[in-house]
Amino acid sequence: MSRQQVRDILGTSLLTDVFHSDRWDYVFTMRRQGTEPQQRRLTLFFKGETLDRFEGDTMPSEEEFVAAVDTRVGKSPKIPQLEATESQLDKFKPDDKKGGKSADAPATPLAPLPPSYPPLETAR
Repeated sequence: MSRQQVRDILGTSLLTDVFHSDRWDYVFTMRRQGTEPQQRRLTLFFKGETLDRFEGDTMPSEEEFVAAVDTRVGKSPKIPQLEATESQLDKFKPDDKKGGKSADAPATPLAPLPPSYPPLETAR
């Protein structure tokens, strides 16, 4: 992975050392009310422009991280259903018998587009 790809994913490193230009250090701190502050460190080492290796704290999975910072007491909230059944979707279909317009027809006709557009910048 190149330095640019690492920077795109993790952002700019926290520490920049003039004497160790092939080492990037990242420190992540998460402070939330009701939980202990969590700090993670990650150090990346490059050979030239390519990521060679990395060292640091064990990073939690997304589920572990969310569980660690979740301060709600008791049961987790009900997760809403993200898919609708055919019968639920039928409630929202347009009814042509009532004189409703077709979903494909636009509500109002659109004005024709101009044949050419003015320049964005003035000529110098």
